[in-house]
Amino acid sequence: MKTTDSKSRIFIPQNLESDISSDDKKKIMRAIKKIVNTHTLCDEEWTKAISSQNFLVDLAFELNMNHERSFENLLNIFLGSFSPQFDGGYRMNKKNILIIPDENKKLIECMKREDESDSYYSGALSVNQITNPDIIYQNYLYGIMVNISSAANNTALSNVFNHCTSELLKNDALDLERGGWIHYRLPWITARIVLGFQNVLNNNRIWISSDKYEKIKKQTEIAKQSLISRIYKSEYWRSGAGNWVSKWESTGLCLEVFLDSDEDLTDDSIDNVIEYLFNDDVVSEWLPNNVDFSSEESTNTLLAQVVLCSVLYRYLKLSKWEKYVKWRMPIGKFFCNCVDYLATNDGNMPIRQFCTMPQILLYISKAIGR
Repeated sequence: MKTTDSKSRIFIPQNLESDISSDDKKKIMRAIKKIVNTHTLCDEEWTKAISSQNFLVDLAFELNMNHERSFENLLNIFLGSFSPQFDGGYRMNKKNILIIPDENKKLIECMKREDESDSYYSGALSVNQITNPDIIYQNYLYGIMVNISSAANNTALSNVFNHCTSELLKNDALDLERGGWIHYRLPWITARIVLGFQNVLNNNRIWISSDKYEKIKKQTEIAKQSLISRIYKSEYWRSGAGNWVSKWESTGLCLEVFLDSDEDLTDDSIDNVIEYLFNDDVVSEWLPNNVDFSSEESTNTLLAQVVLCSVLYRYLKLSKWEKYVKWRMPIGKFFCNCVDYLATNDGNMPIRQFCTMPQILLYISKAIGR
């Protein structure tokens, strides 16, 4: 018997031959919740980075922890990133937003190295044509802040949400010619912003005016069409940032955007990407045989693999891609191995990035818990 989700989309039958068992899934979710309860949502290390706060907010909703005191404390930590201004607006306290030193500069350097070895981004998309590099990371920050500030219907959060939204809807933040947010060659930034706005449009977490709702909806629709146009060789989304963000993480985030509605999933371009990813020769590139946190490079690779695996696992719940169902079992086992490792080594793991564990826990929860 087939089941449907909240959007009446048909799911494939759940059977033990095509997936890990329901007991394994329950074990994964119990282990994730135990790890989060041990740290709490406002863990001092986890919440140092604004990107990590974003993942923790979504994780709280996945685990039904959004009414707990630690969730309120998490949002209070987030609000420390802003200062109210006399004119009624808000100013970002950049000193309270932990990022890698000179992160935007390093991102640009990665883009330069990519352009030196690959001529794909030529002309207007060349890094040498970027006149205001600060807008790139500012867009990314405001995108994740939109998601956090819409987590509860609260006056302080609403003020921050309105500030962030206004910044993202300015012409200076948008690529008016090609769609999406600056910079066009970095599709994962547009994807992250769209994912935040989709939470706002679909989950009724925060009240917004009908006028602002329509403006957000219009820009997200333009952005999604823009993302379709950026698919590389009908196969995947390049990151445009060299080794700063891998093509698998970029592809995972962009694909996640199109899980929002049936209409989005009718585009043949999405079919082409899914078909490419489930080619037997390609799967081995994004579905690992082991869990490796031994170095910064291996941890970043694993993180990208978890993101893509999570998104593809959710695609495989839909009947349209039933022909690839054989991959649910190995992906599910990969999730089991990841959570087993994290549960066993929690407290002994070197911190590669403050958002590493929250992001991994979130994306596995999104796949298994739904």
